[in-house]
Amino acid sequence: MSFEESIQQDYATLAVEQVEQLTHREQRILQQAIGRETLEQFAHSCAARIIVDEPMTVGEAMASEHAEEWKSSP
Repeated sequence: MSFEESIQQDYATLAVEQVEQLTHREQRILQQAIGRETLEQFAHSCAARIIVDEPMTVGEAMASEHAEEWKSSP
């Protein structure tokens, strides 16, 4: 597991704990809002969005598979 995956897993665990602390009514409302996704899947989805793998230097940006996007950024 990479460092970023480890961090995401930690955030997912925290998110699951937060969801579990919601009242039954709040959990039902959240479940209605997210549809078919389980509350645990929702927590993991949220955690996956927290870490954005962005380069730290121009060199890293230009060496990445997204170099063209970085070149076109303002």
